[in-house]
Amino acid sequence: RETSAWHSRKDMRDEPLSQLGFGMLRIDSENPEHREALRDALVRGVALFDLGDFTAPTFPAKAGLLRGLVEEYGAVRIRALLRGNLGAADQLAPALEAWAVESPKIEWIYLVADPEFALARLEWDHARLYSLLAHELDTLEEICAGGRLGAYGVGSAGLTYPKESPDALALEPLLFGDHCEWDAPAASAPRPG
Repeated sequence: RETSAWHSRKDMRDEPLSQLGFGMLRIDSENPEHREALRDALVRGVALFDLGDFTAPTFPAKAGLLRGLVEEYGAVRIRALLRGNLGAADQLAPALEAWAVESPKIEWIYLVADPEFALARLEWDHARLYSLLAHELDTLEEICAGGRLGAYGVGSAGLTYPKESPDALALEPLLFGDHCEWDAPAASAPRPG
């Protein structure tokens, strides 16, 4: 058959998929239909689960549900994505231990979510934000080295904003810390609001 960028839905069913994920934001661990949907996803080979903010009150129950189902039905090792706001990484290792959700069948992946949202609280001080992010990433590196976390990153639309935007983030300070030169947006730039 011809190679084309466009496929019909029937053609797509015949094509192998890249990794399909399952979003768990609105999963209620007490709802039997939600439990069944998670079980079905695991049985069918879904190996990426997004649990959302680990500081949410519903997170421990969702993580426990996922762990239990993975132990019972998971044929492959899965990745479980969790997120937290800037400053939450210090709570991650104790939380994972307290919830007893570790399993050889689960690789936990953490994203520092939308750190640019902290800029208003920091009075648009980008240097302070990068300093806080450096601490956050150092903490996550320690958690990885301890074997509780498989990977980590920063999830931020601010990396795509024009350089002149007051809530823009630069990639270089995230990668190289204080060992790089970067230009913060001009202090006179209009602030989002």
